Amino acid sequence: MLRQSVFCLILGTMAWGQSAAPAPGAAPKPPGVQTLQPRSNAEPREVAPDAPVITLQGVCDKATIKSQADCKTVVSKADFEKLTNALDPGMAPAVKRRFAMQYARALTLAVRAHEMGLDQGPKYEELMLLVRTQALAQLTTKALQDKAAQISEAEIADYYQKNLASFQEATLERVFVPKTKQFPASPTKLSESAGKKRAEEGEASMKVKAEALRTRAGKGEKFEALQAEAFQYAGLKTAPPATQLGAMRPASLPPNHQSVMDLQSGQVSPLIADVTGYYFYKLENKKALPLEEAKDDIRRTLTGQRMQEYAQELEHSSKATLDDNYFPAQAPAGGLTTAPGKAESGPLRPPARVPTAENK
Repeated sequence: MLRQSVFCLILGTMAWGQSAAPAPGAAPKPPGVQTLQPRSNAEPREVAPDAPVITLQGVCDKATIKSQADCKTVVSKADFEKLTNALDPGMAPAVKRRFAMQYARALTLAVRAHEMGLDQGPKYEELMLLVRTQALAQLTTKALQDKAAQISEAEIADYYQKNLASFQEATLERVFVPKTKQFPASPTKLSESAGKKRAEEGEASMKVKAEALRTRAGKGEKFEALQAEAFQYAGLKTAPPATQLGAMRPASLPPNHQSVMDLQSGQVSPLIADVTGYYFYKLENKKALPLEEAKDDIRRTLTGQRMQEYAQELEHSSKATLDDNYFPAQAPAGGLTTAPGKAESGPLRPPARVPTAENK
């Protein structure tokens, strides 16, 4: 019963994300947790399943021992790995060590709670019910994740064939022309209208310059020299960005730049404008990423899609409505808000996989 309670306590704490450190002196530290010091320049020794990996001196059920010298709690490798595998089968060794210290602390507190009679009564039962509910929610989420990750080779090949454009990889060059022009400081203070007019004229001249540079790029001028000229014309003292982008895939580019993947080798793109300035690209070569190299990416994508489907299914299967008289609509500082009377969705909300716009 003690081990089960400790397990639920740790599982619930991890699931709820409670990581705040207790105030100094708020709770006792584990008395004498025995650990082996890492051996420098030595391979880790093999540990037998029944070998003790945590030994807690002074922690035991006092009613079951003959003398204080016999008071200890021993956790074997097999028992400890049953616990970590239930929490996270892929737990890293460094994380296991930190968790072992947390577990030892929890065992110590659980024994003290038993001695104080805290492991019985309505408050304890309500807490165990809450932790059990959260543990089941976590186990369900993990089961759905495992189910979503069961992607067959046929599904991967089918996705690849239907989305070949997404697996095109192109070697690109790019020039960025800033939208605004930096002027030298005026000897006299400009009026608001004069300052606005100068800024508008500067933006217009930068657009004309971008078009001229793009035309010269189409005639074969070097992108590196054009990029340097663009920054110099804009009045910027900072070093211009590199023009060689290397191999890029569509998802690596901003959405309104992805049309450059349709260029042929040696072609220069039309001018692309956005809030920061003007861009033009040159496509040096293009190839399709082989299926073998795309498999991991496809598997992650399909797994994410399935998790989104499971999340939507759960959202539609239940709906929570909060009583606005009991739960005020306004949130506390740093909290989240829900519109009055609006139902809140279910517990499973996997994050959407959103491609990042690199090199922008």
